[in-house]
Amino acid sequence: KYIEYTVLPFFVVFYFAYLNEYGFTLQSFILVWLALASFWFLLLLVSKKRVDIIQNIPRLLLVSLILVLVVLLIISSQFPINFLYALTLFGKIFILLCITKIIFKEVASIIEEYSKYKEYTYIDELTGVYNRRKFDETFKELLNSDTINKFSLVLFDVDSFKQINDKYGHLSGDIVLRDISYLVEKHLRENGENGQLFRFGGDEFFIIFRNRSGNEVKKIMVGIVKKISCTEFQCNSFKIKASISAGIVEATPGALGKHIISQGDKNLYEAKARGKNQVYL
Repeated sequence: KYIEYTVLPFFVVFYFAYLNEYGFTLQSFILVWLALASFWFLLLLVSKKRVDIIQNIPRLLLVSLILVLVVLLIISSQFPINFLYALTLFGKIFILLCITKIIFKEVASIIEEYSKYKEYTYIDELTGVYNRRKFDETFKELLNSDTINKFSLVLFDVDSFKQINDKYGHLSGDIVLRDISYLVEKHLRENGENGQLFRFGGDEFFIIFRNRSGNEVKKIMVGIVKKISCTEFQCNSFKIKASISAGIVEATPGALGKHIISQGDKNLYEAKARGKNQVYL
């Protein structure tokens, strides 16, 4: 990131090596430091505008010229300039930069494809939220984290979801899942609740809240549960009422992941046993 400053000590080392080889003269001092200053300016330019430079042929020509100038200044401090050598050097540098441009373009394309692949790997196709694979990785990271000292886990599902599928059809059930996911994410985002939503499978979802106690999360989830129960979901010609039940568990230091999930699952079933459409901590 700060290569233009990182190289400065190496310039000093280079000049002392030069003095050791050729000795000091005022002319050589001026020419060598002019060359190093030109090289420093080039590094500064490249570090600030590297993407623009690598994609623009005229700018690649400019970079090649500056590099050739640097070399010629150093050579001319002790030897006569050979213009054929300078022209050959310019050609080689320019060809090398053009090859770099091609490689840069290919690497950028690979990175873009990888990013898309990674996104598809971690995103649930139906709801657009994170999937179980992403949950497993995130949950494992939190359990092994030295910086997150507490977090809370929410398990929720749609009450009587099988009846929705049976009565209105699976397509309507999919729309309900998608819209509930949207409402939950929207609530978390707009209220800055620091919650991360995952679809575990079917109508089951997880939410991870970093640095949140169970009581704090309960207040958040009560608001979400109420919002969903007050919403009518438009599914083709049907208007469907749905609700969710949620179980919350606050992760304690040293707790095993399977025990945390198991306790959250028990709390979810307790919420169901108490009449559904509610939260249990």
